Amino acid sequence: MSEKKNSQLLELEQAILEQNDFVQEEVQALLQDLHIHQIELELQNEELQITQHELAKSRDKYSELYDFAPMGYFTFDINGLILELNLTGAQQLGIERGYLQNKPFVSYLCRESHHTFHRHLNEVFHLVGYHTCELKIRKANGELFDAYLKSMKVIEENKITCRSALLDVTEQKQLEKQLALRSVELEKVNKALYEAKENAEVANRVKSTFLASVSHELRTPLNAILGYTQIFKQDRGLTVEQQEGIDIIHRGGECLLTLVNDILTLSELEAGKTQLCFTDFHLERFLKQLMGLFQYQADQKDIELGYQLLLEKKFQVIRTDETRLRQVLVNLLSNAIKFTEKGQVLIRVQVLHFEQGEKICFQIEDTGIGIGAQKLEKILLPFKRGMPELSNFNEVGMGLTIVHKLVDMMGGKVAINSGVGKGTTFSVILDFIGRMGAEKSAPEGWPVAAYFREHKRSSDTEMCGPSPQQANLLLDLAKTGFVNGILEFADTLSQEEELRPFAEKIQQLAREIELEAICKLAEFYATKN
Repeated sequence: MSEKKNSQLLELEQAILEQNDFVQEEVQALLQDLHIHQIELELQNEELQITQHELAKSRDKYSELYDFAPMGYFTFDINGLILELNLTGAQQLGIERGYLQNKPFVSYLCRESHHTFHRHLNEVFHLVGYHTCELKIRKANGELFDAYLKSMKVIEENKITCRSALLDVTEQKQLEKQLALRSVELEKVNKALYEAKENAEVANRVKSTFLASVSHELRTPLNAILGYTQIFKQDRGLTVEQQEGIDIIHRGGECLLTLVNDILTLSELEAGKTQLCFTDFHLERFLKQLMGLFQYQADQKDIELGYQLLLEKKFQVIRTDETRLRQVLVNLLSNAIKFTEKGQVLIRVQVLHFEQGEKICFQIEDTGIGIGAQKLEKILLPFKRGMPELSNFNEVGMGLTIVHKLVDMMGGKVAINSGVGKGTTFSVILDFIGRMGAEKSAPEGWPVAAYFREHKRSSDTEMCGPSPQQANLLLDLAKTGFVNGILEFADTLSQEEELRPFAEKIQQLAREIELEAICKLAEFYATKN
């Protein structure tokens, strides 16, 4: 209340007191009501002032948000005149806000965007919802930029307007152009890569065909050379120089044959053509076959060769790819014997128990020269050898690479523990996939060869066999006990489809060290024609 109003109330009070028509008590009650009303009016006045202050703050805040928003805000009438805009919108056009009001927006558009803007306004004022368009805008300084306009119709106090948000998309457009150019470049690169891939696959197929053909053509004469050198080595009538020469020929032939086989195997592995074939087989039989393959080499160097089967009976029949496992262990045993001059080479087989399941571990231990720590890191790489300084061993070093790739394909891993002068231990760890029932295991106390002999066919001499010359070579190999040469010879025969059953039969007999049976078959076909 102002002072003037308070004075008026006091005068009114005095006048009322001087009235004789009112009863004194009524006058007092009326005065009290007037005082209460006065206090209420004062409180309402304070609340009104507070509300006005809050409204002013909200208006200022809204004004700041509106003016300094990251995009321009415009209000247009149906003719496209600018009724309102924020500071960002004015900055986008490069003109002061006061000058832009009530100006036609098309004045700041490129000519090709005039029709687009008018069509956009027509959609906004006559249709429901949001509407968008893309415009090319010219700033006051002549600079052009691409913009994205999004608008909707607004009705306030019976007045219809169009409210729009203007977003500068120049950088986005530039990025889109760069992305489009990059996509074209990537498409060209992808096309070139695809063509290169196709060419590489064609070249790889040609290479595989070539290697298969060359290996076949090389292994046939090499097997003959190795077979006859083995025979000549048994001739006691040769001089020392002749024996040494034959030894050189034999070692060279073995190295060349190993190289041919390794190149072909590595090529197949890298081309992804090698497939696994899982079968159940008896471990002790399998290990005895390996011993037969290397016993002659071990005897020549006076090395003790043996195996330890540290397994319970229920684990002695396993399921994996027998051929690939044999290939892995043959490579490792060959290296172990090659680099061991005295002592022993031992295969130890045991089951390892992990939380994830059981694994079977094949350890090949030797008492050879060992491998230094620095060379262990590279020994599994192709064309790297653990002991390149030993000139007696001229292989190019693919055996361990093949071992690593085969074991990796079988889902296992290879571990190496070695030291110079302390020997080497290679561990091949594979998942224990499964095993046959106990009834399929060899009866206790039976010779392994006897257990498997019952599965031989009775019509061995009825199959298509080799020529007399080939049969004679096979006979010579069998008489000398050269099991590795027999296997290679059988592999060569298997290249001819009609001889494949005979070759498979020979391979089976060779792995079981049934040399007498091989001799009988070879003699039959040598004299058949």
